[in-house]
Amino acid sequence: PFRHTVAAPAAGEYRVVRLGVSLPTVIPALQGMLDLLEEAYFGPDPAASRVLATTAAMRWLQSHGQLDEAPRERLRATLAELTVAILMAQNDDGGWGWFWDPGSVPPVTAFVLQGLLELRDLDFPVPDQALTRARDSLLAALGPDHLFDVSGIAVWEGADARVRLAHTAEIFDVLTRLPSGLQPSGERWDGLVGVMIEALDSPAPDLLTVAHALGGLHRLGGDRVPQERLRQLAGNLLRLDELTHWEPGWFHAYGGRIEAAAVGLEVLSKVAPDAYESLRRAAVAFLLSMDEAWGEWHNSRSAAFAVRALLALDPAPDAAAGALIVSVDGREVRRVEVSPNDSFADALALRSLELELAAGGSHEVTVSFEGRPAAQVRLEIERWTGTATQAS
Repeated sequence: PFRHTVAAPAAGEYRVVRLGVSLPTVIPALQGMLDLLEEAYFGPDPAASRVLATTAAMRWLQSHGQLDEAPRERLRATLAELTVAILMAQNDDGGWGWFWDPGSVPPVTAFVLQGLLELRDLDFPVPDQALTRARDSLLAALGPDHLFDVSGIAVWEGADARVRLAHTAEIFDVLTRLPSGLQPSGERWDGLVGVMIEALDSPAPDLLTVAHALGGLHRLGGDRVPQERLRQLAGNLLRLDELTHWEPGWFHAYGGRIEAAAVGLEVLSKVAPDAYESLRRAAVAFLLSMDEAWGEWHNSRSAAFAVRALLALDPAPDAAAGALIVSVDGREVRRVEVSPNDSFADALALRSLELELAAGGSHEVTVSFEGRPAAQVRLEIERWTGTATQAS
């Protein structure tokens, strides 16, 4: 059980103690997907975010037997509209632009291409020609140093080698997702693969860059990078404590932390499954802590990656009935019976509970749960004094 001793208030201090108990759930992920679907069409880039979130949600719901015919048809109808809109927005050179530059921009083209690949996997009519034109547009944009020009979106960071490498790794990752018969080849491609291998040995690697490079290299297979080396690098990917204090650049900003976590988790699940399993709970907590509001993250792109990562983590394992019990100094103050049929809704009764503690002395707060999965507990103590207000 969870136990915490609340110290006695100091002289002249007023204190409020609040307790929050929750059970793992996919509802924030599904709410994030629904929020994205409510957005109007603002171009292929945000449309790709909606596609990436919705296709992941459809797969999760289908695999858990929770996608009935009516919602399936509604979601497919929305995705069909987005498929047509994205294909119609493809430029003559095969790429896509964004809101302030309709000309083809490599990072936007790659992101939209990833969305089209997800749609194709769900049997939406995405022709080979649309994919190969996007592929060829990207390879044509590759610079002589085997990095992409990202000034179209990175603005004042566009010439920064670190930023160019980060976006190049993202584009490389997407290109490796193409079907085997459509994957790139030739000198330009070989040069790009070489740059990605070199990126793994960077003395101060960018987490998002390494995650994308690792994912793409693992997907390509072969002996380019020894599997043991891939596992070692993947095991160091998700330093979640660092992600809370790091942003990869202007374009990603705050949302880059979410994307780095999502891409890193995807790589870990394939390359180092043991490390992935050990991080599951911490990763769910991290992604939910980045949620600015109910089901909303920094922007459409980061929301899509958050939704995909949360659903891949499957934060709501099979539940077992039990009682959530809150006690103070050994005395039961609240009990909630939790049913496996809707454990999340049952636990809402303890989402926010203000504890009444007797004046004077310290008090032990205990939360126990006999069921499954493990409950998450948050204890907040707010203190008012004559000089300042403090929360702990």
